[in-house]
Amino acid sequence: MGERGSIGDPARNALVLFPIVRSLTRLLLVLLAGLCAAPAVSVADVDLAGTTTVNGAQAAAEPVRLSRSAVVALNGIRVQGGGDLSAVILIAEGSESERPGFIAGQQRGPIGPLPFFAPMGRDIVQVGPAEWRVPAGDYRLYFVGEGLPASVTVEFAGLDGAVSFAPTRTVRATVRHPGQRGAPQGVVTGGDTASLDGPGALFSLLTTRYRAVVADETFHCVYQGEESASSPTAHTPGCPTAQLRIATNFVNMVPGPVGLQTSLVAVSAANGVFGQGYSANTVGVQDGLKYSALWLTFDQSPRSDGRVIPPGPIGTSLPAAAGGSQPSAGGSSPASSPQPP
Repeated sequence: MGERGSIGDPARNALVLFPIVRSLTRLLLVLLAGLCAAPAVSVADVDLAGTTTVNGAQAAAEPVRLSRSAVVALNGIRVQGGGDLSAVILIAEGSESERPGFIAGQQRGPIGPLPFFAPMGRDIVQVGPAEWRVPAGDYRLYFVGEGLPASVTVEFAGLDGAVSFAPTRTVRATVRHPGQRGAPQGVVTGGDTASLDGPGALFSLLTTRYRAVVADETFHCVYQGEESASSPTAHTPGCPTAQLRIATNFVNMVPGPVGLQTSLVAVSAANGVFGQGYSANTVGVQDGLKYSALWLTFDQSPRSDGRVIPPGPIGTSLPAAAGGSQPSAGGSSPASSPQPP
């Protein structure tokens, strides 16, 4: 499985792109586990712990600290309650040009609840098939839900103890699950439009499950500006007029059905209207598609030293993925087959 992406001039588009694609062996179906009991805290700055649980219903942010580097594994992400998309986003504080972070959580779809993890920046190093090392430092943590009470637990291997808290700084976030649009036979598209009030992040996630033998190509697309997002050509097959586009090539030759999750993360230094959407082949799809899109405006509250740190770019490259390679934005990598489920 491989992917290729195309990106316009970052200075012109004011966007930084992070693609991640993962083949989901055994469909990665996750049973909702009971959360470890941990004392709730209400202080402004939170030290992340070995078992960190973030609670909430509405989008909110909190300054947090990772005392030393730790490893996050896909099977260490658990969600209880919430809607179709619940997630936490961790972005490093600071004014440097590259600021590592990740988005992790769960999407509910036609094949059940599935966890996801999308790293941002070259400092998030992949150390196993579904494990990533996160460097120590000060971060801004965002919780994103859909108005329903939820708890997102992230296990940080290498840290001790447990902590549970609810972020206190309200931020604006929009979550949409656009339906399918009309398209030529064998292709399905979808998308929606929302706005950022300031610097922020765009995230989209597409989950599918295929029959035994299929070749597929899916696109994640971003449209910047009202005119582009509302154009008649927006969200059409292949996203020909999108400012940012990631294409994923997928070949499944193994027996039995296999699941595939693809995602796109883009960071914008500007406010305004942005469209997000997808284009996917439906040949071989067994259980339908689930698409989620997020528009998150960053919190820009002053830090403890009184400075206001605007969220800058987060970098453009990703570590190698298990069984294949991940390109920088606009790069390419050879295709490889997913592992048997």
